[in-house]
Amino acid sequence: MKKWLWIILAASIIITTPMLFERSKAEWNNDKYEVTVPYNEINQLIRDGAKQDRLLNGLHKSGVTSVSFMPESLDSLERQGEVVLFDQEEIARVSSFMSEDSNENLRQKEGLYISDADSSFPFKEKLEIVFEDRYEEIEINGKEFIFIEGDPKVIEDIFLGYSQEKVNFIEKYGFETILRIPVDEIVETNEYIWDEAFEVKGSINKVLFYGKETLGYPYEDYKVWAERFKQKNYSLLSIEQYNQKGFETLSRLNNLNVIRLRSFDLERGAPFELREEAIRAVKERNIRVLYFHLLTLGDAERLTEENIAFFKSLNESMPTLYEHGTAFTFPDLNQTLWEMLAVLAGSITFLLLACLQLVKRNWAYVVGLGSFFISIAYLVTAEELLIKLLALGVASFTPIYAALSFKKINEWRSVILQYLKAIGISALGIWLVVSLLYGTDYFLHIGGGFRGVKVLYIFPIIVVVLYVLKELFTNSTKRLGFNQIINFLNKPIKYGHLLVIVAVGFVLMYYISRSGNFGAVSSIELMVRQQLEDLLFVRPRTKEVLIGFPFYILGMYLFKRNFTKLGYLCLIPSIIGWLSIVNTFTHLHIPLYISILRSLYSLSFGLMIGLIFIAIFNVGNRYFLKWKARW
Repeated sequence: MKKWLWIILAASIIITTPMLFERSKAEWNNDKYEVTVPYNEINQLIRDGAKQDRLLNGLHKSGVTSVSFMPESLDSLERQGEVVLFDQEEIARVSSFMSEDSNENLRQKEGLYISDADSSFPFKEKLEIVFEDRYEEIEINGKEFIFIEGDPKVIEDIFLGYSQEKVNFIEKYGFETILRIPVDEIVETNEYIWDEAFEVKGSINKVLFYGKETLGYPYEDYKVWAERFKQKNYSLLSIEQYNQKGFETLSRLNNLNVIRLRSFDLERGAPFELREEAIRAVKERNIRVLYFHLLTLGDAERLTEENIAFFKSLNESMPTLYEHGTAFTFPDLNQTLWEMLAVLAGSITFLLLACLQLVKRNWAYVVGLGSFFISIAYLVTAEELLIKLLALGVASFTPIYAALSFKKINEWRSVILQYLKAIGISALGIWLVVSLLYGTDYFLHIGGGFRGVKVLYIFPIIVVVLYVLKELFTNSTKRLGFNQIINFLNKPIKYGHLLVIVAVGFVLMYYISRSGNFGAVSSIELMVRQQLEDLLFVRPRTKEVLIGFPFYILGMYLFKRNFTKLGYLCLIPSIIGWLSIVNTFTHLHIPLYISILRSLYSLSFGLMIGLIFIAIFNVGNRYFLKWKARW
């Protein structure tokens, strides 16, 4: 039976090879990254004394490709010196220095007084549209004002529209334009801004939504806006680690014309750290638009040079594999029906093989039937959750199958062959997971990607711990069955066992706390990581190199030396390496070539450190035997 299962699995791998080739090709060819900065911060530096030509030409030459524009508001116009705003108290104070009858036209109700300083933006027409019956033109001591009734703080923040003149101005210096479109901060009277976004002229091919929502949410008119985006060929920018409501629906209707963006603030971090983080984002997470908030607090001319120097350093430090310019999205990659059937068949077969290695045959058939019905349900319903569930099953069983696939280890050759066998099993499981979760939406991280990461961190460890305890305390060579589990659970727990359980629990808590994007890492480890990354292009996982794979090599060696109990105990930390390597590939927004290179480093260095572990064990064991003989 196993022979036929392996034949089916091999056929699945062969049929799905073109899929992974196309994905790798798409990731390799998407080599352009774009650096963008906000216009209002450029304008602030110029108003604070920065030389306009030096700032704009310097930013462009240092690698800034585009400038983002928000719609104007009274607040932004005041900050740019184009209008002067007064609330009730301020206008009364100013008017008291005028003629005695200057207070006659002051309104007794709360509101905002606007004076035109020097504005090319048609704010009067916009104000009249947005505020309608609250709009009023008055004269105070011969000077014209516009009075808007209401809360001044609310009035000055309401968006009025885009400035075509400022877009034209910035594009003269060679920059492209990214439009920011607010949604949840738009009221009924200024919804015309959404139409304006499609009417602004210039080199515009990307839009970035401002706020918590996207166009179409929550009124279900996504199709209308998606059609307009397609007509303009606008790419939607998705902000890493920031979920905007409606983005997934709109992006799918826009044919996944999406580019991943990450935001940075030069005021909130050391330049070196921000530069390395930006490089890592481009290299390892398919980020193709880097959005930087400029340094703006301090002497404007000095800040001009510091901003220019940062972007020059960023682009000079970026690996030569990537080129700064206009970012573009990935091609739309999809599976054919035959490829989907092949990967489903391969996944069912792989799960059967894994379970036949670990549990009794009847249990393996239950898992096989369960995965078969999940596959059929997915083919009928196309429900994405089902394919993710199957992928989670394959990903969870892969490290267990790899770690526990050993038989008799009686010579050095067997140690190395078992390591290679475990690598091969891991590669098969990873291949199937990547093939199951195939498509542009996955490596653009649309819809949350693979959500079973925490399960993958915990489930294999629990299974291996139970397996090791069974081997240590039951002296049974049989595969796990229901009766064995019940008998094992009925055994009494000694204080020593309790201490081991507590210790393992603390290790697991520490391990989980360091996993994911927000794990705590010491400053020394950060420095070592950066050195490795500079040397190797991409650093291997610390837990794979220092824990997982070395302990696996040591464990196999201990089985060879008949230190069976110690060998089984080594399997517990070793599972971390095998599940971590699978986890690397479930981060589908990481390019395949990066994950492969990282894993090769981990496996190679893990083997070398494992040999060091063996040497340390032999030295320690020799001294222990001498000490034991003496006493």
